[in-house]
Amino acid sequence: MSQTIAPARLSTYESSNLPKPNTWFAWKEYRQTLPMVLMLSALMLAWILFLLAVDNIHLTHDFQIVFYLFPGLFAIGAGPMLIGNERFSRTLDWLMLLPISPKRLILTKLIAGVAGLAVMWCITILLLYLTRLTMLNPQSTASLRSFHDPFTSIDPWIFVLHSIYVLLCGFYTSWRIRNQFASVIAIVPLACLPLVCIAIVGNVFGARLNATLSDGMWLLVKYGFSSVLSVVVGYMGYRAALAALSPQQAPSIRLSQMAEAIRPSTSTVSVPVFRTQIASMIHQSIHGNRGVLAMLSGIFIIGWLVLLWLTHFEVAFGRLAPFARFLVVISLLLVPVALSWLSVGVFKFDGAPEKVRFLAERGISPTRIWIARNAVPFALATTVVLGYAVISLSSQGGTHPFPQLSLPIFGLYVLGIYSISTWISQVSPALIIAMVLAPVASFLFFVWLSIAVFQWAAPLWLIGLIMTLPLIATWIMMPRYIDSRERWKNWCISGGVLLLMIFIPCVPVGMILLNSPSMAASTKQSLMREAESLRRRTASDDNPFVLNVTKMGAIDELTHEVITHFLERQERTPVEFMPALKALNDFPGQAALLPAETLARWLRAIQYQRVRFDQANEGKKAEAFEQYAPWLVATAQILSATRRSERWIDQERADRLEIVLADAVSDDQLTAFRDRGPIRKVIQSFPTIADRNALRRRAVLMTWRRTQVPDVLPGLLLDLASRSLASSPRFVYKRQLPHQMDAIVETALSILDHPNDTVLKERFHSLVTSPGSDFAAGPYSDRLAKKPAINRVRVDSDQLPAVFWGQQWEREVEMLRGQAHESDSKPTKTQDEQ
Repeated sequence: MSQTIAPARLSTYESSNLPKPNTWFAWKEYRQTLPMVLMLSALMLAWILFLLAVDNIHLTHDFQIVFYLFPGLFAIGAGPMLIGNERFSRTLDWLMLLPISPKRLILTKLIAGVAGLAVMWCITILLLYLTRLTMLNPQSTASLRSFHDPFTSIDPWIFVLHSIYVLLCGFYTSWRIRNQFASVIAIVPLACLPLVCIAIVGNVFGARLNATLSDGMWLLVKYGFSSVLSVVVGYMGYRAALAALSPQQAPSIRLSQMAEAIRPSTSTVSVPVFRTQIASMIHQSIHGNRGVLAMLSGIFIIGWLVLLWLTHFEVAFGRLAPFARFLVVISLLLVPVALSWLSVGVFKFDGAPEKVRFLAERGISPTRIWIARNAVPFALATTVVLGYAVISLSSQGGTHPFPQLSLPIFGLYVLGIYSISTWISQVSPALIIAMVLAPVASFLFFVWLSIAVFQWAAPLWLIGLIMTLPLIATWIMMPRYIDSRERWKNWCISGGVLLLMIFIPCVPVGMILLNSPSMAASTKQSLMREAESLRRRTASDDNPFVLNVTKMGAIDELTHEVITHFLERQERTPVEFMPALKALNDFPGQAALLPAETLARWLRAIQYQRVRFDQANEGKKAEAFEQYAPWLVATAQILSATRRSERWIDQERADRLEIVLADAVSDDQLTAFRDRGPIRKVIQSFPTIADRNALRRRAVLMTWRRTQVPDVLPGLLLDLASRSLASSPRFVYKRQLPHQMDAIVETALSILDHPNDTVLKERFHSLVTSPGSDFAAGPYSDRLAKKPAINRVRVDSDQLPAVFWGQQWEREVEMLRGQAHESDSKPTKTQDEQ
């Protein structure tokens, strides 16, 4: 019996060790977004380190919105990275051969982009809150109030919604446009479309952009455009993706076209002749990127025309319509972005790596290739500088939109953007990553170098040296770039350049630390013993009075007219205007604290009483004097009580009060009443130069002594030291603050002993003013010291200390005292004194 054999069955080989195609494909897409997430997170950390180093609370509050821009940058680059990069490298054609449906391919890439965006937002919010906890400035007690909660001061949800919309725009342009650079450029107008719609609504209907979210109409305007446009762009992107993944129809060729193609050509073609290799490479670079260069040149021309319009037509930016302001801002902001993208093209456009390698294989040196690749972009960057030079030179005597941005500084900024962006284009692995990171890195170094130039007084030649370092690094790494050798040496060179760019601007700060003023230990011990001795001898100053005037409204509303109206309503006495005068009469030896607003109000009242006295008729002068004299006597009482204060700031305010009082007593209108008792009493209240300097020395030492006691606010001394160190990094501030206060005290005491020493005044000016301020134009210069003191007294605000020390007004007060002393021997009119 024969045995029947069953037919063999074909079965597919299945193994649990092999991943499913969908799982592998999703993992591949997620890995493509990882480099951009890591690089943007690193830039956020660099931004945080910058804020911690500078430790400027205003910068932190103003630039916290920068954190919200990083997810937007990821949204711009996600689509070109996931789609455009694969279309350029033709790996998308290979994916279409896999057993993956087009819909699943589209959906997987979109999910990978949305997941990466969600991760970026989580990292952004986490780092923002960590920064908020660590950026509480110990220099200011109001730092907690200055740094607002980001979810209340700036609405982040509009940024979240807009980043989703930008992500969908990136997917649409990447599916629709094959060229990577063109797809990224196309995202810019689409991303601005919701903002344009909001600006148009604000312009047409007059809606304010800071309206509350409870307004339903504003809520619709704020979120409606981005939501509706997200749906529209998402649908358009899906249709463009299906069209890109569908089989393409072969082009039809006619027989006549085929015959024309194989027929020998009889026409002659003119070929350009080049004398050097660099000239031929430059010619190829121009003709290979004509579209890109034309697009970027158009952005430069538009920005130049807008700047020219603002300059020569003296257009007030604040008076423009919201839509016009939006267009102006966008046109000006696109100029540095376009400059950065132009620089990225040195090593990333038109298949640069392959072309560079092709040229090197033909025997062209890396240096010549480097010069040829940089020639056209560098020429365009130079043209941008020349355009700004034309505007700067032609705007002399007119209105310049950026008066602080001089031509050399602008040239350095352009060089920095070009150099940094070129360097990033060489070290970054992909075009999209370079286009996203280059503008951000340029902005970070723009802020960093602005701090170094404007606040740390770094010389321009040093900044120029820093700006050329990345460009030099690209030349050094050119052979390795040609050979595609991305090893540890490349990263070491890049890291070294980065460290140099970060730490070289700190050289001026280091010089400040090396040459920082300090007080000798022996001098500090001697002055501290003197301060303790003075403290023990002034027990009467333990509980000083605080001088306040009658409430008349908010201090911001107290103009001269308000105080005049208050005094004119009925005849006011000094005690009614300042009730604290009664306490001074009851305790004549007590010290008093004079707040700035009290001094301002009192000086306005004295000015009003003096004007009334001067305008009185000759027949009513005696009556006017009887009303005017109590105010002069009360001012003398306030002056004496304030001079007894231990606070340095009170001595400065007493100087201003004494200057005003001495000028009032010296008035020619009071010549006939100079021998009266009230005027004599006022003149006798003036201290001598020696007594005044002794009281100032005591106040300076006591204010300095309080800085050595924990948990006591130093007041004026801390404000002075913080002003000169405000722009210094945190470590410099903490280290230098005590030494700065010691140097201020030592120099101030030296000025009391030698008031005419210009060297001491220059040193004091450098200690209490902002870095880089000019001494000749400052308050301590000899030019200002020659002017009458009464003309330099400010009523509404405090002034820098020691401004009026050792000047002519003190000698004039001495002359008044001498004249009063000589008249004491003459007979007085007792009845008039009564």
